[in-house]
Formats: sequence, structure tokens, C-alpha cells
Amino acid sequence: MNALTKDEISQLAEHLEKAELEAYEVTKITDDFPHMSYRDAFDIQWEIRRRKIERGNKVVGMKMGLTSWAKMAQMGVETPCYGFLADYFAIPDGGEIKFDELIHPKIEAELAFVTKAPLQGPGVHIGDVLRATDFVRQMRSSWLRSAPVGGEHDRGLSGAQPRRLLRVRGLHPRARRAGGVGGGRAALHAH
Repeated sequence: MNALTKDEISQLAEHLEKAELEAYEVTKITDDFPHMSYRDAFDIQWEIRRRKIERGNKVVGMKMGLTSWAKMAQMGVETPCYGFLADYFAIPDGGEIKFDELIHPKIEAELAFVTKAPLQGPGVHIGDVLRATDFVRQMRSSWLRSAPVGGEHDRGLSGAQPRRLLRVRGLHPRARRAGGVGGGRAALHAH
């Protein structure tokens, strides 16, 4: 159930997307809206997505977060969160990483499920995912321009803010020093 109004959701989406596009850090929005729900966080994300599509960006995949039981328990949530990947989030293999455009860059291991058929829900289960999967590959990624909705550790609401995904084959030495390697996340990329 939503605790925020449509106007509050729209204003927060504008606030967070501006931070992402201009690459500056924001404080946890739950400091000002402690009553906001998990659904509110996703509605903010869908409003950001709608704005990007309206400007001509394309959604090219989905990003999963909090996929391990241990991380969900640590964050106090019962389900993983997810976000979308827009076309401009990726930097091609060999592309330059512009550190002055980043907030808290991190490098982590990823699994990418490359799909050959669309997945639509609700009601998608593991059999649907397996049938739709063309192949799974290991990837390394970096969070770029991350401006967390509620802070990385705020009741698991970090999934409500899209983050840029960088796919790299060989990491630049500065990129390797930028952050630790994590795990437990998966990205769904449209093929």
C-alpha cells in the first residue's frame, strides 16, 4: 500500500533523477518520509523510468539486488529488490571510466541472464526464467552515478534508484582500486 501521494512520488523521482544525472549524493529520503512503503520506493523508480523513456532512453534490462538470504536478513527485507537498466548506463568494453562523474564507485562480480524471450509478471517462476534464458555469463560491473533512494542500508529501498551498470572485460587499475568486489546480485539483459 502506498503511504506517499502521487505528487510526493513525482517530486521524489525528480529529486533523485536530478542527483543521478548531475552526479551528486543525496540524503536518505526516508529521513523526510519515514512512513514511505516498499511500494512507494518502486513507484518512485517507475516514475524515473517513465521520465527516461519519455526523453528517448530505452530500457535494456533489469538489475536485481539483495538476492542472497544473508543480505536480505541484514537489510531487514523478505524479498529481493530490482531496478531497470537504461541504454546509457553501459560503457562499452575498453571505454573510459570518468571518475569525476561517479559517486561511491564500486566494482563487483555479476551474473547476467541473457534472455531470448520476454518475461512478464506477476507470476513468473523459475521455470519461466529457465525457458526464457538463452545463456548465463559472468560479468564484472561497477555502480556509476549511484544516488541511493534511502541510502544503501535503508530498509532495502536502495533498489528504488536505478544505477548505471558498467560491463568491462579488463579493468583499469584505478577501477580495481575504486571499490571492493561484492556478489549475490544478478542482472537480466535483453539480448
